[in-house]
Amino acid sequence: MFVVLLAVIMIGCRTGTAPRTTNSCWGLCVGCIVRIVVGLEKKRGWEKIYFQITKIKDGSVWGIAQDTYRSDDYILPYGASFSFRLNDILEIPLAWQPTRRIQKELESYLIVTPTPPPT
Repeated sequence: MFVVLLAVIMIGCRTGTAPRTTNSCWGLCVGCIVRIVVGLEKKRGWEKIYFQITKIKDGSVWGIAQDTYRSDDYILPYGASFSFRLNDILEIPLAWQPTRRIQKELESYLIVTPTPPPT
């Protein structure tokens, strides 16, 4: 059996497996990059957007929209400020985090997916 380690974390804070403090989850801090799904009724659409965290308080997160992997039809413009809840986080790309210490801490939450050998 082969094992693939995903380079992202795709779990929510509501699972209860992550250590929690008043202002953080999984060691996330200001400067970390996360991805969420944003849907706006005015635009009648949705988009998965990466955000750089600017503030975390009581389970709420504020971030600045990044232009990574985005189409030309933006739901939110690059640099827009947006708030969301910790349990809205879809992805935390390890290699994009600001320090190696944060990357190491987040590695303990990687999802391990068994894959069959190639045929």
